[in-house]
Amino acid sequence: MSIHFAEAFNQLIRERRLDRAVLMDTLTQGFASAVPRKYGPTAEVRIEDDGHGSIELFLVKNVVETVEDPSTQISIADAQDYAEGAEVGDAIEINLPFEEFGRNAIQVTKQILMQKIREFERDRVFEEYKDRANEIVSGSVQQIDRTGILVNVGSAEAFMPKKDQIRRERYQEGSSIRAVVMKVDKEAKGPMVTLSRTSPE
Repeated sequence: MSIHFAEAFNQLIRERRLDRAVLMDTLTQGFASAVPRKYGPTAEVRIEDDGHGSIELFLVKNVVETVEDPSTQISIADAQDYAEGAEVGDAIEINLPFEEFGRNAIQVTKQILMQKIREFERDRVFEEYKDRANEIVSGSVQQIDRTGILVNVGSAEAFMPKKDQIRRERYQEGSSIRAVVMKVDKEAKGPMVTLSRTSPE
């Protein structure tokens, strides 16, 4: 597999504390959607991960005497090129160079992977903050606009609406801020954690 892709994949796992097994399953789904375009509608792909940064792709085929479905079957003669001693009924795995998938297929896989990562992160944030309503948290101002302030609270992004800001206070990007967690909404389109500095808490 592409060294750059593997490095990026492993960096995501380290930096975002994501479950490697679940991400590998997601990666398999991504390539599974790309494989039929190049190798046939019923082609099957398997991803092997040694857990230490090496990721390989394999096309799985069944050895048969007469090939009826090239997507999933391979003749004995051709199978011998990949697995010496292969016999009818065997399933062989053909190593696929990552580059064979092409830019479009890789892009599709990347999109699926990033979508899954966003879901993981939202689940993680929800689990961490769902029981922290009325708790005071500290963070730093990340972004300010007319609707409110985006606050980095370490493991998550939170939002403090205009109405929950103290009128005379002025905020600057990068400055520290303390606020109360008002609610945690998993269905929110933006940050799930809402903060307030006007709450009696």
